[in-house]
Amino acid sequence: KGASNATLSLLTIQCIGNEQPEARAMLNIDASPVLRHVDIYSSNAVNYTIGIENQGSAPTSGSKPVLEDVTIQVNNDPGDAGTLYGVINLDSSYSTLHNVDIHAFNADTGFGIYNFDSTGFDITDSSIATINITSTTGVQTSGPLSRLDHVVMDITGNGNATGIDALHGVIDIRNLDLTVVGDGYVTGIVTAGIQEWFDSTVRVNVDKSYGTVMGIANINLPIGNLTLNRFEILVGGDNSVGLHNQDSSASLNRTRIEASGFAYSYGIYNISLGGPGPLTLTVMNSQIQGSMMAIVTAPPFQTQIGASYLGAPAAGPAVLGPAICAGVYNILFAFFPGPACP
Repeated sequence: KGASNATLSLLTIQCIGNEQPEARAMLNIDASPVLRHVDIYSSNAVNYTIGIENQGSAPTSGSKPVLEDVTIQVNNDPGDAGTLYGVINLDSSYSTLHNVDIHAFNADTGFGIYNFDSTGFDITDSSIATINITSTTGVQTSGPLSRLDHVVMDITGNGNATGIDALHGVIDIRNLDLTVVGDGYVTGIVTAGIQEWFDSTVRVNVDKSYGTVMGIANINLPIGNLTLNRFEILVGGDNSVGLHNQDSSASLNRTRIEASGFAYSYGIYNISLGGPGPLTLTVMNSQIQGSMMAIVTAPPFQTQIGASYLGAPAAGPAVLGPAICAGVYNILFAFFPGPACP
């Protein structure tokens, strides 16, 4: 079950389930080993196929392993069911990953990294990929201390797909390159709470004609306030929204959103279902474009847009709902000094 003073290096660890209920290549309980230059393979369990599982003997304990230059692969055979976990953190566990590649493929359900009642994780200079999984999530976190920096994620599902699920955790995102493709409900990032992210690109079903797509879903649980700095959100699919704010405030600076769904698409969509207010949307020095409208908003949102491009069909408005604009222009390069919006 591991030891906190152990270092494993230059090893290959393999667990083949042979149709047994579960397969775990590595299990840490109250242990925090260091893994360097290790390849981990886990495959072919009926229910759960796991690369590394970190847990504690009590809810407040946990394992805190450090992984450097590690490859993790979890998979079943094509057509098999079951659930895949590249790394799963339980019981206040916290994992640190540097230069780690995680691959998960062939299952009903699959996660690159899954956190449940855990402290979180720290991932840098790494990659996460899932493919041929009916319902997949690249990263799901519930911890207060998670961080992603210089991470490339390629998440592909045959049905529903989510890049990052941060509904119940705080996550620091910087220099993320995220691509998500799926046939059903497809979301780049779903988040709640107070978050601020930097210098990242999110692509969801770009150039695809299928899927109900959201680039970022910003939800109040119980309060939401998202800040994006130098972000790029590109979404396609059948119906799409670049940034969906549900009873949650948002602030954008130097951010580009382009929504190009085949049926309808909106760059930003604000909706209130009666959550706590006041709610604000502030857009500065940004480019927001939708094939139907750039921004849709309604009370109680207070929407302010400054020094930005608002792209929408020339025949209709770029902004629907009450908003204040200052120094913005539309697809015809018509300048609107304000307070009216295009």
